[in-house]
Amino acid sequence: MYMSMYTMAKNIMISDGLYFKLKTIKEMRNESFSEVITELVNNNKTKKMKNLKEVYGLLEGNKEHDKVWRDTLKKGWNKWNKKYA
Repeated sequence: MYMSMYTMAKNIMISDGLYFKLKTIKEMRNESFSEVITELVNNNKTKKMKNLKEVYGLLEGNKEHDKVWRDTLKKGWNKWNKKYA
């Protein structure tokens, strides 16, 4: 049984400055544009999650934040408890 998989190229418009930056990265790493863009997108997602964790870490010991967090949880629990219990 013969199976083939076709991939279709997509054209996107980017600025000349961005193109030259991507091209430089591509040549330095000896990778394709797709590999470079995929890695940059995935790293950006990881950075956002890391930044959120860092921000939460800064607030974690804050007494005002802890009080607001407890009050929010308590309100949610009470609302759920009235509805389902």
